[in-house]
Order: sequence, then C-alpha cells, then structure tokens
Amino acid sequence: MVTDNVSHYFYHSTKNQNGKMGVLTSFSSGDRAYVMSKINESQKIDAICATLKPAFGDVKKYVEKTVSYYWGNDLYTQGAYAIYDTNEWMTLREILSKPEGNIFFAGEHLADWQGFMEGAVNTGEDAADQILNG
Repeated sequence: MVTDNVSHYFYHSTKNQNGKMGVLTSFSSGDRAYVMSKINESQKIDAICATLKPAFGDVKKYVEKTVSYYWGNDLYTQGAYAIYDTNEWMTLREILSKPEGNIFFAGEHLADWQGFMEGAVNTGEDAADQILNG
C-alpha cells in the first residue's frame, strides 16, 4: 500500500510465513523519513495507525512492538538510496551504467528496480556477467 502520508509505503514482511503473527513494515522515504526520524515511537505509532485507519479501521490494538531506523543518520550510508530528480532516471541512468575501461558499475541507482536491494543484486549480477562473458 502506498499513501501520500508521512507513513508512506506499507508491506506485509511476513506474508506466506507460518504462524498467526506477522510484521507490517511502514517505509518512509525522503522528507517523510526525516519527519519520522524526529518524532518519538508513540507518535510514529499514531501516524502509522492514522494512515491505516481509513482502509483497516482501528489497528492500534495490534501493535506489539516497533523498530525504527533512519538511514540518514547512519555514519556509513548517510541515506538509503538514490532519489533522482525529474527525468534524471531516464537520462543519467544509462550514462552511469556504462563501463569505464575495465571498471563496471552496479547498484540500486542503476536498476529497473531502482531504490530496492533487488535492483542492486540484479545490476551486480549483470556486471559480473559482463566481466565473465564480455
């Protein structure tokens, strides 16, 4: 589920796994992630539950535990993934994907699945294939 609220993107992280319990992930990006990083856990729960309420009713009673991480404060990454500006993905991605001599590039920022780890894996496999098979 994707919304225009601060708790932006939702997915069921434990779908099709055994058991009655599960994990619902709320993923915020860009400015939304920054806003979520500045509020306390109780406020995060309230924001997430308010976003879900129109579709699912009062879900607050199902919340048992929350875990939050803001990649913008991470010492090594200082962010989560590339966010292209208007038309950049369609123009820059091709340029950034080209090998330079025998240096090959990979990462989520070059993938059809841009912004997801699957894209990083796909581009890594493509780069390895280019190296091994020319």
